Amino acid sequence: MKKIFILTLFVFINSAVAKDSRVKHYIYSPGKVYKVIANYLIATNIYFPKNEQIANVTLGDSEAWSAEAVTSVNMIVIKPKYVSDSNMTVTTITDNGSKRIYAFDLDVTPRRKNEVYYIEFISTNDKKASSKSYPIKQKDVIDNIKDTKINRNYSYAGSAINIRPVQVWDDGQFTYFQFDKLQPGSTIYEVDNQNKESLINFNVEDNTVIVHKIAARFTIRNGKDIICIFNDNFKTGFFSRLKHKQKTHNFLDKRGQR
Repeated sequence: MKKIFILTLFVFINSAVAKDSRVKHYIYSPGKVYKVIANYLIATNIYFPKNEQIANVTLGDSEAWSAEAVTSVNMIVIKPKYVSDSNMTVTTITDNGSKRIYAFDLDVTPRRKNEVYYIEFISTNDKKASSKSYPIKQKDVIDNIKDTKINRNYSYAGSAINIRPVQVWDDGQFTYFQFDKLQPGSTIYEVDNQNKESLINFNVEDNTVIVHKIAARFTIRNGKDIICIFNDNFKTGFFSRLKHKQKTHNFLDKRGQR
């Protein structure tokens, strides 16, 4: 009966959207690669089931494609900036703590033809339609990093306490943002010396967001709330002048010290 139900649901969904090929609905299937055809500067919205939380977004070519996670509605918005094919991997965590991995093949069409504007993954209670369960390993990220490699020389500006990390540090490769509690809808951006914000690849371990690079400045946004994060090891004139124009505060480590 469950197989019949899933097949009927799939046929019903695809029949309902058959009039518009730019809209796609899928039931998640582990190991499947989902093709996304896009056009230059046209956005595609990808919605994930409500019982899943977006934990990681990785683009194959982050220079040619942009990807923004809108966690308040469980959606990722992708858009090609150049004509360049690529791929994307999205990892989500379900309510029961298992992990799902979504693989996307990103293609750019040079003409307005066959683009996909909207993709939605349909939730189902059928176990065979669910992904394989991967237990999440709980660990203290701080204790697994050697103190000798940690740069804790970070400061912040802004009064939005609800989205402010309790600690920020880097290990020379990744930047770690530890929160008392992750707030749905918060997004971390890298900020360049033109004050332009761009989304960056990340993953989540417990209450720590791990950004896959180091940078001079980051911004955390959630609606109207904003926090600016400064890596004080960067001594460039632009960021130094920008920081001194704002009232900044230092982060303390877990022992209450710099």
